[in-house]
Amino acid sequence: MRLHYLQYVPFENPGYILEWAKDKNTAVSHTLFFENNYNLPDQNDFDALVVMGGPIGVYDHEKYSWLEEEQDFIKNTIALDKPVLGICLGAQLIASALGAKVYKGTKEIGWFPVQKKNSGDFFNNFPDQQTVFHWHGDTFDLPENATLMASNDVTQNQVFEYKNVVGLQFHFEMAEENVEDILHNAANDLTDDEFVQSQEEIISQKRYFSQNKKLLFEVLDNLFA
Repeated sequence: MRLHYLQYVPFENPGYILEWAKDKNTAVSHTLFFENNYNLPDQNDFDALVVMGGPIGVYDHEKYSWLEEEQDFIKNTIALDKPVLGICLGAQLIASALGAKVYKGTKEIGWFPVQKKNSGDFFNNFPDQQTVFHWHGDTFDLPENATLMASNDVTQNQVFEYKNVVGLQFHFEMAEENVEDILHNAANDLTDDEFVQSQEEIISQKRYFSQNKKLLFEVLDNLFA
């Protein structure tokens, strides 16, 4: 299998996904939108797509000229029935490509639980409740014909499935070093809000990394099999 990923800032890379791909001997390519010479591949040059997170709004077309082109790329990939995983911003971009509205929500940064709503095709082993890492301020409406897989009281649409597509509002993919990178590069986001944890509180909760990695790998096995 050939896996392609879209990345928006240097400090939000695919993390554990790259480890999974190495374990599976999967060829990996990328589009780095933070580089001037970014390039979107031909649809025939990859089999599966990962859309990463980043400090960008789906609605920021005036700031980022490539957003419209990328939206079309995601929409075409889904139309070709290729498996697609979207993480945080990636889930919002997928929701938008499927015609759903993306807008400002409640800022949620740190380790907070989500509750399982349905099993679906790719979340059979997801527990009834799991604490995961969040770093988002936008949210989205559930796309038409999508199934809500997980939710919490802060952000209703945490996970959805649509055909061969999974959208994750939270960050399953982040290893400890990835969390350290985002804390270093986006510390200004740690405002005094109800659902924003301190840097010290975030760093102290290392026990969740291995749990989330295991669950992520199960989702990847199911989605990209």
